[in-house]
Amino acid sequence: MPKTSWILSASLLAAGWFPAVAATPVYHLDFRQGEMKNSGTAGGEAAPGGEAFRIGAEKDPDLKAFALQLPMDLGGRKGPSVVLPESGPRFHLDGKDDSMSVALWVKWNGPNGHPDGRHGLASKMPATQDRGWAFSILNDGRLQFNWRTEKGGSFRSSKDSIAEGEWTHVVLIWRNSATSKNLRFFINGQVAGINEEYTGGGPLVFGDEEIRLG
Repeated sequence: MPKTSWILSASLLAAGWFPAVAATPVYHLDFRQGEMKNSGTAGGEAAPGGEAFRIGAEKDPDLKAFALQLPMDLGGRKGPSVVLPESGPRFHLDGKDDSMSVALWVKWNGPNGHPDGRHGLASKMPATQDRGWAFSILNDGRLQFNWRTEKGGSFRSSKDSIAEGEWTHVVLIWRNSATSKNLRFFINGQVAGINEEYTGGGPLVFGDEEIRLG
């Protein structure tokens, strides 16, 4: 059985200036009563995506609340994912002052044996991985953000790791305009450090890949 990660809630927010947490989320899913409704400004309802796996919000056995269960497939393929509604044209982050935050409550159950060496959280990157961005958990519990544009790409990881088997709040913040600290990670409200500062700024995305959880 592949190990599973759970997502209790997910918020994605884009803004022209920071702090982005002061703005209203474009996407906010809390899976109440097992629903996939988005209460953010984009509206709509998330839908299953990726491989033909059964997916839905189920009750976490410890929390006794609905959460999204996202196992990875050990066959080397992507596991199940959830596609956010009308997300293709959003989060291009191509403006000079654009910014983004991604916040999730997750319970990570440890390394999953997938050849990617990571467990996906949120992504706007196609299977070809030639454009877009992806937020994930590495096998050692550190957070990672990687991105690619027509000019190339790179990645950064947090210094701190999340605990295995515990509900944890994780946040990624990206700012196009910043000349320093334009990429930051947070774990349970605390700065999680970064393996190497990145000062390249945006834009992040070209193309209209949909945003997926998982």
